[in-house]
Amino acid sequence: SLKVPFSVAHMGMFLAAEGPDQPGFQAFIDVLKRDEVRGYAKFTGTYRMATPPTYADAAPMARALVEAVSDRIIWGSDYPHLSFAHLVGSVQLFNLLGDWADGAARTRILVDNPARFVAAGLNRALAVSQGSVIVRMDVHTRYAADYEAAGAVMSGARPHIPPIA
Repeated sequence: SLKVPFSVAHMGMFLAAEGPDQPGFQAFIDVLKRDEVRGYAKFTGTYRMATPPTYADAAPMARALVEAVSDRIIWGSDYPHLSFAHLVGSVQLFNLLGDWADGAARTRILVDNPARFVAAGLNRALAVSQGSVIVRMDVHTRYAADYEAAGAVMSGARPHIPPIA
């Protein structure tokens, strides 16, 4: 198993039309349940695996994940929704979570789980960085040619981000 935390986007990219009982999906959940695995299912890009405009067919799979491994789920917008921007917006995707998970599970998905996964990785990266400016870039985003230079001018200095315990 991997020795580092990892996430699997789009609920594993299993097609929602085939439901939570499809081959592989239950195995995916079983992997996330293992103590030695530090993996997270990511509620992102629902439009990549479900049917527009409501994406309702994703609900049974999302609920199966929430019921089985709510401590191993993180949410993300997947903005700017490359190739899908005409079909969906981040607010619509965020609102799906209210149908998939109760308040306690939403807190785990939106606050507790990311604090264990995302911030820790960012803090580690900051701790070993060598430069005076830190630039975080997402692979799904297109940046202007002068993005890094503009960020350096705006920030002026390296930020201090306290580690999360």
